[in-house]
Amino acid sequence: MNYIELINQFWQTRRIVSFSSKEADLYFVLLHECNIRNWQNPFECSNRSIVAAIGISEKTLIDVRNRLKQKGLIDFKSGKRKEHSPVYTLLYCKKVSLNDRSNVSKSVSKKVSKNVNPLKIQTETVALSSLSWKDDFSVYRNELQTAFSGLMADEEFIKEREKFHPGLDIPLSMEKAYVEYWSKESSWTKLRSSRYAALDWEKIFIMTLDQKQNHVWLKKGEKDAADGKEIVYV
Repeated sequence: MNYIELINQFWQTRRIVSFSSKEADLYFVLLHECNIRNWQNPFECSNRSIVAAIGISEKTLIDVRNRLKQKGLIDFKSGKRKEHSPVYTLLYCKKVSLNDRSNVSKSVSKKVSKNVNPLKIQTETVALSSLSWKDDFSVYRNELQTAFSGLMADEEFIKEREKFHPGLDIPLSMEKAYVEYWSKESSWTKLRSSRYAALDWEKIFIMTLDQKQNHVWLKKGEKDAADGKEIVYV
């Protein structure tokens, strides 16, 4: 299990089952938290840190993580106040048959649609499809998530960036910028005032990697994927 496999699994699952922007945000935050722990899985993560990262209430967090669990991407054990934080497990299934996918889709649909008005969903989907990223934060965030996941899964892009930034942890630096800046509503508000009708996210993330505040450096002994050379600091 690695970063790219989990991201690809997310998008494969999304073809079968829809995800809200909050569900996607939570999943990518959990990917980040697992990554900074050197892929310790399961791992503890406090509600406070997740709530701060995504900008949602604790009640919403509990609902959203239940939905991610129902959709087969995570498992978790609730925490106990003043004792320990919730423990999350990122789930990965290498091979899923078409029949299994169909069964998962039907099962999830039954669980999450009991209190949902289908007409409301259809109306909201049509309304969002007619909006641009400048009109609605959810549209902006969906476009960002799609672009970010695509770049993270693009091995040639990652290797090219590593060639131009020796010693820099490209995926983690991009993720830092994604989580701490670009996914925030305040960043969307600033971009709305630009003259661009469409956003070139590849160019934006290339520029992002030039900014020191986003830099996360490889640790001593880690290898740069671009040339396989060990990083040595002096």
